[in-house]
Amino acid sequence: MDPVTADAWLRFGGIRVYLSDTTSAESALARLRDFTATDGLSYSPSPNSPSFRFATADS
Repeated sequence: MDPVTADAWLRFGGIRVYLSDTTSAESALARLRDFTATDGLSYSPSPNSPSFRFATADS
């Protein structure tokens, strides 16, 4: 694999999980864990949104 370089870093604002069969933040986070590490992420409610938003404490 080729190395990755960056001129600047983007600030991570969070990730949204929207799955038709996911009805709680806990189950959305469990599904997200199937694809990536979720250490340090916590549920951040988004009013009027059908998705579940997870962000770091400093977001």
